[in-house]
Order: sequence, then C-alpha cells, then structure tokens
Amino acid sequence: MNLPASGRRVLVSGASRGLGRAVAQAFAANGDRVVVHFGSRVEEARATLESLTGAGHVLVGGDLTNPTGAAAVVDMAAEALGGVDVLVNNAAVNIRHPLAETPYEEWVAVWQQHVAVNLLATANL
Repeated sequence: MNLPASGRRVLVSGASRGLGRAVAQAFAANGDRVVVHFGSRVEEARATLESLTGAGHVLVGGDLTNPTGAAAVVDMAAEALGGVDVLVNNAAVNIRHPLAETPYEEWVAVWQQHVAVNLLATANL
C-alpha cells in the first residue's frame, strides 16, 4: 500500500500530552487529519486538538484496555475521518510502585494496569 505524503487519516492513541501531542502536531503540520485519542485527560486532549494546524481533526475518548473499548475508538475514528491510514500506538501508563513501599495487592493491580494499557491496548487497537 502506497500512502500519500500528506492527507493521511491518522489515529494517535494517548495524544493528550507529551509525545502523543507532539506526534499529532507533526502529522497535522504535514497536512494529515488527526484523531486525538485520550483515556481520561479530556481537557489536555482538547488543548492538543486546538494546537493542531489544518482542519478536519477530531477528538475521541475511550478505554483501550478492553477489545470492545478499543473497537469503539477505532470505529469512531474511522467514521470521523472516513477510514484510518496510520495508527500511532502511544497510549501508556507508568504508575510509580516501589517494591519496598507497595503492598502486594496494590503492586499486582499496578502491574495489571501497566499490562492492560502498555501491551494489551496496542493489541486491541
């Protein structure tokens, strides 16, 4: 598949701040239309959306840690843009949980969240 150099339809997961925001801005500056995905940081995601150059960008929130939530995000993105050409899997968490200070049950829950967001969300998308 040969994609054009610009005008692509791009879904960036975890685009509310940091690297995701920078990636979304770079695609938009290149003339692509971008879906700014967020999990819970809606205000930061709106700020990302407002920072994008060009037109036709959209905001989509959703939980990527389960297949149904990820499918809904993809469906909303595809409907808004008429399809998705590029997926940037950027959504991630890094929850501090020092071994010596974290009760075992909390430690397990944090690792489950890390795996759900940092690994399974990528597969789900």
